[in-house]
Amino acid sequence: MANQYRLNKVLDLNPMFISLGLPSSAFKTFNPAIPPAFFDAVVNAGPLHRDCIWLFKGADYHRYNLRERSFEVRDRPISDFCKQGSPKLPPAFANGIDTVAYGGSAFPTIYYFFTGETYVRLNAAVDAADTDALPAQALWSADEGPRGVLGAWSVGLWTKPDGTFIRPGRMVALHGEGSPFVGQVHFFRHGEYLRHDLRNGGVAQAPVPISDAWQLPAPFNQQIDAAFYGVGAEAQMIYFLSGSEFVLYDPESVQILRQGKADQEFPGFASFMTRPQLFLVEYCSLRTYLGPLQDGELVDSRSIGPGETLHRVLVIETIDSTISTVQTSILEQQDASTVKDLGDRVAKDTSQNEGGESYRYHLNADAHGDASATGFWGGEVNANLAVQGGSDSLRNNFARSVFSAVTSQVTESRRQQITRSFTSTDQIEHSERVLNIQEFTQKNTSNQIMNIAFVYI
Repeated sequence: MANQYRLNKVLDLNPMFISLGLPSSAFKTFNPAIPPAFFDAVVNAGPLHRDCIWLFKGADYHRYNLRERSFEVRDRPISDFCKQGSPKLPPAFANGIDTVAYGGSAFPTIYYFFTGETYVRLNAAVDAADTDALPAQALWSADEGPRGVLGAWSVGLWTKPDGTFIRPGRMVALHGEGSPFVGQVHFFRHGEYLRHDLRNGGVAQAPVPISDAWQLPAPFNQQIDAAFYGVGAEAQMIYFLSGSEFVLYDPESVQILRQGKADQEFPGFASFMTRPQLFLVEYCSLRTYLGPLQDGELVDSRSIGPGETLHRVLVIETIDSTISTVQTSILEQQDASTVKDLGDRVAKDTSQNEGGESYRYHLNADAHGDASATGFWGGEVNANLAVQGGSDSLRNNFARSVFSAVTSQVTESRRQQITRSFTSTDQIEHSERVLNIQEFTQKNTSNQIMNIAFVYI
């Protein structure tokens, strides 16, 4: 290659992240300030979406279908709730909530949003169709609060006299169903459990250790991060989440029916998961080389008589001047739009060829995976290398995707280009479509006719 080809350009590609797929147990330490829970709050959606739960994370909410085991709605703002109702949801709750309590079958149109020690009541007693453009909950009203929990909720037993929690942190709420719990709300916080009676606003169960009230194994008897009911045959069964684990609990028979990894039971949850990981980061570059010239498509030909001079202007134009058209390939021009187009093509190709669930780890903040991984995979990185195959196969797939993207970009750009020959630049009709101009001057100093051919290489 050294004798026939010379280096032309080097384009540094974004890093490729390959997760080594290590279990959390492989890490001796992990930042305790980072919450391990998938979501800030989880609640059954009630009559509006009987098979679904709402999941809250930051300022967004998502709707997950438990029967289909898939997301129906993702990344909608919490401000959707009571958006057109009166009173509206206070701004403090639109920025994120810690707990949601549902009234259950006893109060099917009532929800309570908590942020810290403050709550509001949402009234869903409206008759409205639910659409993507206007969710039904947008017409709800926040008809009580905001006010503190002290004096209004049994969880006030967890607060100081001034109404602030003795220990900071979230609590988990689950509406009660079945005798004797209908009309009540279960609360879990810092390994403790209490129960609130919605019918009289009183304490149905004073705080006790979770292990005293529920027959749950570790770590659920110490920490519960989410609780919700199943659907169908599991409608009276409770799913408890603690960290990355789940159990399906039958409160009537007081036994565990199923347990395992939450992201395996609920596909899609993994993208919200925060956990330690170790990544192999590889930096790649795309290098282009110039080789021996070969004749391409004939553009024009001219004959020059003895003593004559030929002047031609060769112009490469795009047929379509709109910004959506790929006008040049990465081999011709490495400007920002061309590089971005290449990256988008590689990202699309890799996402279509990745098997299984990809985890969205974010690598720019706190070194724990919770910001945004920039690269051709758009933040999607393989978190289970053993399932996906070895790193060599990932490299090969990545190289194939880059080659495919370059090839398709070249093919598409060539389809949109035409080369013309003029005697001067004044003859160019559409200057906004011009991609490249080359001027050629040749004088025939011989006493014979000279034939000149212009080809598109």
